[in-house]
Amino acid sequence: MEEKFLPISKICKLACQTPDQLYQDLPCSDYLSRMNLFKIWGMPYKEIFTRNCDEGRFIPLTALTDEETTQVVVDKIILLVLQNMRLDHPQKTIANLERSINEILCNISQHAEAEKAFCIAQIYPAKNELQISICDNGIGFGRSFQTSSKEGMSKALQIGVSSKALGHRGNGIPILIDTILRNNGKMKIVSMDQSFDGKDQKETETFQGASINISINLNNNFDKKGLDDCFHIDPAHYHHYFNRACVEKISVKRVNLRSIGQRLHNQVFNLAKAGLKPVLDFSFLETSLSESFKSEMKIILSSFPCVKIDDPYQAFKFD
Repeated sequence: MEEKFLPISKICKLACQTPDQLYQDLPCSDYLSRMNLFKIWGMPYKEIFTRNCDEGRFIPLTALTDEETTQVVVDKIILLVLQNMRLDHPQKTIANLERSINEILCNISQHAEAEKAFCIAQIYPAKNELQISICDNGIGFGRSFQTSSKEGMSKALQIGVSSKALGHRGNGIPILIDTILRNNGKMKIVSMDQSFDGKDQKETETFQGASINISINLNNNFDKKGLDDCFHIDPAHYHHYFNRACVEKISVKRVNLRSIGQRLHNQVFNLAKAGLKPVLDFSFLETSLSESFKSEMKIILSSFPCVKIDDPYQAFKFD
Protein backbone atom coordinates (compact mmCIF):
# COMPACT_ATOMS: atom_id res chain seq x y z
CA MET A 1 0.00 0.00 0.00
CA GLU A 2 1.29 3.43 -0.91
CA GLU A 3 2.23 5.72 1.97
CA LYS A 4 -0.14 8.65 2.34
CA PHE A 5 2.44 11.11 3.62
CA LEU A 6 6.18 11.73 3.85
CA PRO A 7 7.67 13.77 6.70
CA ILE A 8 7.80 17.41 5.65
CA SER A 9 11.48 17.51 6.67
CA LYS A 10 12.22 14.93 3.99
CA ILE A 11 10.10 16.78 1.41
CA CYS A 12 12.00 20.00 2.13
CA LYS A 13 15.35 18.24 1.62
CA LEU A 14 14.09 16.66 -1.61
CA ALA A 15 13.19 20.12 -2.91
CA CYS A 16 16.82 21.20 -2.50
CA GLN A 17 18.06 18.27 -4.55
CA THR A 18 17.90 17.29 -8.21
CA PRO A 19 15.78 14.15 -8.55
CA ASP A 20 17.93 11.15 -9.40
CA GLN A 21 15.06 8.74 -9.91
CA LEU A 22 11.70 8.64 -11.65
CA TYR A 23 9.47 10.82 -9.53
CA GLN A 24 6.55 8.47 -10.20
CA ASP A 25 8.37 5.93 -8.01
CA LEU A 26 8.17 8.16 -4.95
CA PRO A 27 5.52 7.19 -2.38
CA CYS A 28 2.43 9.36 -1.77
CA SER A 29 2.77 11.16 -5.11
CA ASP A 30 -0.55 13.03 -4.77
CA TYR A 31 0.55 14.46 -1.43
CA LEU A 32 3.92 15.49 -2.83
CA SER A 33 2.20 17.18 -5.75
CA ARG A 34 -0.16 19.06 -3.40
CA MET A 35 2.91 20.21 -1.48
CA ASN A 36 4.30 21.58 -4.80
CA LEU A 37 7.37 19.31 -4.95
CA PHE A 38 6.91 18.34 -8.59
CA LYS A 39 6.17 21.93 -9.57
CA ILE A 40 9.45 23.01 -7.94
CA TRP A 41 11.28 20.21 -9.76
CA GLY A 42 9.71 21.38 -13.02
CA MET A 43 8.08 18.01 -13.61
CA PRO A 44 4.53 17.48 -14.90
CA TYR A 45 2.10 15.56 -12.72
CA LYS A 46 -1.57 14.95 -13.44
CA GLU A 47 -3.55 15.85 -10.34
CA ILE A 48 -6.81 13.92 -9.99
CA PHE A 49 -7.64 15.42 -6.60
CA THR A 50 -9.16 18.73 -5.54
CA ARG A 51 -6.74 21.35 -4.23
CA ASN A 52 -8.59 22.40 -1.10
CA CYS A 53 -7.57 25.62 0.65
CA ASP A 54 -4.40 25.29 2.73
CA GLU A 55 -5.09 28.18 5.14
CA GLY A 56 -4.97 27.10 8.76
CA ARG A 57 -3.77 23.59 7.82
CA PHE A 58 -0.44 23.71 6.02
CA ILE A 59 2.01 25.74 3.95
CA PRO A 60 3.16 24.00 0.77
CA LEU A 61 6.79 24.20 -0.30
CA THR A 62 7.65 27.85 -0.83
CA ALA A 63 10.93 29.11 -2.25
CA LEU A 64 12.72 31.72 -0.14
CA THR A 65 13.86 34.06 -2.88
CA ASP A 66 13.73 37.53 -1.31
CA GLU A 67 12.60 39.49 1.75
CA GLU A 68 9.04 39.90 0.44
CA THR A 69 8.55 36.17 -0.06
CA THR A 70 10.15 35.50 3.31
CA GLN A 71 7.73 37.83 5.10
CA VAL A 72 4.77 36.13 3.40
CA VAL A 73 5.98 32.75 4.71
CA VAL A 74 6.49 34.13 8.22
CA ASP A 75 2.96 35.59 8.20
CA LYS A 76 1.54 32.22 7.17
CA ILE A 77 3.42 30.42 9.96
CA ILE A 78 2.10 32.92 12.50
CA LEU A 79 -1.43 32.39 11.16
CA LEU A 80 -1.07 28.63 11.70
CA VAL A 81 -0.19 29.33 15.34
CA LEU A 82 -3.02 31.85 15.82
CA GLN A 83 -5.62 29.54 14.30
CA ASN A 84 -4.57 26.33 16.06
CA MET A 85 -3.64 27.45 19.58
CA ARG A 86 -5.21 29.56 22.32
CA LEU A 87 -2.28 31.47 23.70
CA ASP A 88 -1.94 32.62 27.31
CA HIS A 89 0.35 35.45 26.21
CA PRO A 90 -0.39 36.03 22.50
CA GLN A 91 1.50 39.27 22.07
CA LYS A 92 4.79 38.00 23.49
CA THR A 93 4.46 34.54 21.92
CA ILE A 94 3.81 35.90 18.43
CA ALA A 95 6.52 38.54 18.83
CA ASN A 96 9.09 35.87 19.76
CA LEU A 97 8.13 33.57 16.91
CA GLU A 98 7.84 36.35 14.34
CA ARG A 99 11.21 37.85 15.17
CA SER A 100 13.19 34.61 15.39
CA ILE A 101 11.69 32.84 12.35
CA ASN A 102 11.93 36.02 10.28
CA GLU A 103 15.63 36.38 11.10
CA ILE A 104 16.36 32.72 10.28
CA LEU A 105 14.60 32.91 6.91
CA CYS A 106 16.17 36.26 6.03
CA ASN A 107 19.63 34.93 6.86
CA ILE A 108 19.08 32.01 4.51
CA SER A 109 17.90 34.16 1.61
CA GLN A 110 20.61 36.79 2.15
CA HIS A 111 23.70 34.99 3.44
CA ALA A 112 23.57 31.23 2.85
CA GLU A 113 24.74 31.60 -0.76
CA ALA A 114 22.19 28.93 -1.62
CA GLU A 115 20.87 28.09 -5.06
CA LYS A 116 17.77 26.65 -3.44
CA ALA A 117 16.01 27.42 -0.14
CA PHE A 118 12.53 26.39 0.95
CA CYS A 119 10.08 26.37 3.83
CA ILE A 120 7.16 24.01 4.41
CA ALA A 121 4.80 23.57 7.38
CA GLN A 122 1.85 21.44 8.43
CA ILE A 123 -0.57 20.96 11.30
CA TYR A 124 -0.83 17.34 12.52
CA PRO A 125 -4.08 17.19 14.55
CA ALA A 126 -3.55 13.61 15.75
CA LYS A 127 -0.18 14.59 17.22
CA ASN A 128 -1.29 18.10 18.25
CA GLU A 129 1.79 19.47 16.52
CA LEU A 130 2.72 22.22 14.12
CA GLN A 131 5.80 21.08 12.20
CA ILE A 132 7.93 23.55 10.26
CA SER A 133 10.87 22.63 8.04
CA ILE A 134 13.38 25.10 6.56
CA CYS A 135 16.09 23.89 4.22
CA ASP A 136 18.78 25.28 1.91
CA ASN A 137 21.67 23.89 -0.14
CA GLY A 138 24.03 26.75 0.74
CA ILE A 139 27.47 26.95 2.27
CA GLY A 140 26.47 25.80 5.77
CA PHE A 141 27.33 27.33 9.14
CA GLY A 142 31.04 26.44 8.98
CA ARG A 143 31.86 28.37 5.82
CA SER A 144 29.47 31.16 6.81
CA PHE A 145 31.52 31.70 9.98
CA GLN A 146 34.77 30.93 8.10
CA THR A 147 35.58 28.03 10.37
CA SER A 148 35.00 24.28 10.70
CA SER A 149 31.49 22.83 10.44
CA LYS A 150 31.66 21.86 14.13
CA GLU A 151 32.66 25.34 15.29
CA GLY A 152 30.21 26.93 12.85
CA MET A 153 27.29 25.00 14.34
CA SER A 154 28.44 25.95 17.84
CA LYS A 155 28.52 29.64 16.91
CA ALA A 156 25.10 29.50 15.24
CA LEU A 157 23.63 28.27 18.55
CA GLN A 158 25.02 31.16 20.60
CA ILE A 159 22.94 34.24 21.35
CA GLY A 160 24.17 37.43 19.69
CA VAL A 161 26.81 35.70 17.54
CA SER A 162 26.48 36.50 13.84
CA SER A 163 28.58 35.77 10.79
CA LYS A 164 27.84 39.36 9.73
CA ALA A 165 28.85 42.54 11.53
CA LEU A 166 25.27 43.40 12.45
CA GLY A 167 24.41 44.06 16.07
CA HIS A 168 20.76 43.06 15.71
CA ARG A 169 21.54 39.67 14.15
CA GLY A 170 22.62 36.35 15.66
CA ASN A 171 19.48 35.90 17.77
CA GLY A 172 17.12 33.94 15.53
CA ILE A 173 18.21 30.35 16.13
CA PRO A 174 19.03 30.65 19.88
CA ILE A 175 15.76 32.47 20.65
CA LEU A 176 13.73 29.96 18.65
CA ILE A 177 15.42 27.01 20.38
CA ASP A 178 14.68 28.48 23.80
CA THR A 179 11.08 29.31 22.87
CA ILE A 180 10.34 25.87 21.39
CA LEU A 181 11.93 23.89 24.22
CA ARG A 182 9.93 25.86 26.80
CA ASN A 183 6.83 24.82 24.83
CA ASN A 184 7.90 21.16 25.21
CA GLY A 185 8.31 21.12 21.47
CA LYS A 186 11.18 19.71 19.44
CA MET A 187 13.90 21.15 17.26
CA LYS A 188 16.58 19.60 15.09
CA ILE A 189 19.23 21.45 13.10
CA VAL A 190 21.57 19.82 10.59
CA SER A 191 24.41 21.51 8.71
CA MET A 192 27.08 19.59 6.80
CA ASP A 193 28.28 16.85 9.20
CA GLN A 194 26.88 18.43 12.39
CA SER A 195 23.46 18.17 14.04
CA PHE A 196 21.78 19.65 17.12
CA ASP A 197 18.66 18.10 18.69
CA GLY A 198 17.79 20.89 21.10
CA LYS A 199 20.25 19.68 23.74
CA ASP A 200 23.36 18.13 22.22
CA GLN A 201 25.55 18.79 19.19
CA LYS A 202 27.07 15.79 17.44
CA GLU A 203 28.41 14.50 14.14
CA THR A 204 25.81 13.21 11.72
CA GLU A 205 25.27 12.09 8.15
CA THR A 206 26.44 14.89 5.86
CA PHE A 207 23.86 17.25 4.43
CA GLN A 208 24.91 20.00 2.04
CA GLY A 209 23.62 23.30 3.43
CA ALA A 210 21.38 23.62 6.46
CA SER A 211 18.13 22.05 7.61
CA ILE A 212 16.06 23.38 10.53
CA ASN A 213 13.09 21.33 11.73
CA ILE A 214 10.71 22.65 14.37
CA SER A 215 7.79 21.00 16.15
CA ILE A 216 5.48 23.21 18.22
CA ASN A 217 3.36 21.46 20.85
CA LEU A 218 -0.17 22.79 20.26
CA ASN A 219 -1.34 21.42 23.63
CA ASN A 220 1.27 23.28 25.67
CA ASN A 221 1.35 27.04 26.06
CA PHE A 222 4.34 29.37 26.22
CA ASP A 223 4.94 30.61 29.77
CA LYS A 224 5.37 34.33 30.41
CA LYS A 225 8.69 34.04 32.26
CA GLY A 226 10.15 31.91 29.49
CA LEU A 227 9.05 34.39 26.86
CA ASP A 228 10.60 37.26 28.82
CA ASP A 229 13.85 35.35 29.40
CA CYS A 230 14.42 34.36 25.79
CA PHE A 231 13.45 37.55 24.01
CA HIS A 232 16.54 39.56 25.02
CA ILE A 233 15.37 42.97 23.77
CA ASP A 234 13.46 45.95 25.07
CA PRO A 235 9.94 44.68 25.93
CA ALA A 236 8.52 47.76 24.21
CA HIS A 237 9.52 46.15 20.93
CA TYR A 238 6.97 43.38 21.46
CA HIS A 239 4.40 45.72 19.89
CA HIS A 240 6.50 46.14 16.76
CA TYR A 241 6.92 42.43 16.07
CA PHE A 242 3.36 41.52 17.04
CA ASN A 243 1.80 44.26 14.90
CA ARG A 244 4.01 43.27 11.97
CA ALA A 245 2.61 39.75 12.15
CA CYS A 246 -1.03 40.40 13.09
CA VAL A 247 -3.83 42.53 11.69
CA GLU A 248 -7.24 43.26 13.15
CA LYS A 249 -9.15 42.76 9.89
CA ILE A 250 -9.63 39.08 9.04
CA SER A 251 -10.81 38.23 5.54
CA VAL A 252 -13.12 35.20 5.77
CA LYS A 253 -13.62 33.45 2.44
CA ARG A 254 -14.75 29.94 3.39
CA VAL A 255 -17.70 29.28 5.71
CA ASN A 256 -18.65 25.71 4.89
CA LEU A 257 -17.01 23.71 7.70
CA ARG A 258 -17.07 23.78 11.49
CA SER A 259 -13.29 23.27 11.57
CA ILE A 260 -12.88 26.58 9.71
CA GLY A 261 -15.09 28.25 12.30
CA GLN A 262 -13.06 26.71 15.13
CA ARG A 263 -9.79 28.02 13.66
CA LEU A 264 -11.39 31.45 13.26
CA HIS A 265 -12.53 31.22 16.89
CA ASN A 266 -8.93 30.59 18.03
CA GLN A 267 -7.66 33.51 15.95
CA VAL A 268 -10.26 35.90 17.36
CA PHE A 269 -9.48 34.67 20.91
CA ASN A 270 -5.76 35.43 20.50
CA LEU A 271 -6.24 38.84 18.90
CA ALA A 272 -8.83 39.91 21.47
CA LYS A 273 -6.64 38.74 24.35
CA ALA A 274 -3.80 40.84 22.89
CA GLY A 275 -6.06 43.91 23.08
CA LEU A 276 -7.07 44.12 19.43
CA LYS A 277 -10.63 44.51 18.13
CA PRO A 278 -10.98 41.96 15.33
CA VAL A 279 -13.07 42.77 12.29
CA LEU A 280 -14.42 39.79 10.35
CA ASP A 281 -14.67 40.72 6.69
CA PHE A 282 -17.12 38.57 4.71
CA SER A 283 -16.91 40.62 1.52
CA PHE A 284 -15.18 37.89 -0.49
CA LEU A 285 -17.04 34.69 0.40
CA GLU A 286 -16.19 31.72 -1.80
CA THR A 287 -18.51 29.10 -0.24
CA SER A 288 -22.05 28.88 1.04
CA LEU A 289 -22.74 29.17 4.77
CA SER A 290 -23.04 25.89 6.67
CA GLU A 291 -25.12 25.50 9.81
CA SER A 292 -22.09 24.24 11.74
CA PHE A 293 -20.09 27.36 10.83
CA LYS A 294 -23.09 29.52 11.73
CA SER A 295 -23.21 27.86 15.17
CA GLU A 296 -19.51 28.58 15.70
CA MET A 297 -20.07 32.22 14.69
CA LYS A 298 -22.77 32.61 17.32
CA ILE A 299 -20.33 31.41 19.97
CA ILE A 300 -17.64 33.82 18.73
CA LEU A 301 -19.95 36.84 18.76
CA SER A 302 -21.40 36.03 22.18
CA SER A 303 -17.92 35.42 23.66
CA PHE A 304 -16.19 38.48 22.18
CA PRO A 305 -18.35 41.64 22.12
CA CYS A 306 -15.36 43.54 20.70
CA VAL A 307 -15.67 41.68 17.38
CA LYS A 308 -17.16 43.59 14.47
CA ILE A 309 -18.55 42.14 11.25
CA ASP A 310 -18.20 43.58 7.77
CA ASP A 311 -20.96 41.71 5.93
CA PRO A 312 -22.10 43.74 2.89
CA TYR A 313 -24.10 40.85 1.43
CA GLN A 314 -25.80 40.01 4.74
CA ALA A 315 -24.68 36.40 4.68
CA PHE A 316 -25.27 36.13 8.42
CA LYS A 317 -28.84 36.49 9.55
CA PHE A 318 -29.03 34.96 12.99
CA ASP A 319 -32.24 33.89 14.61
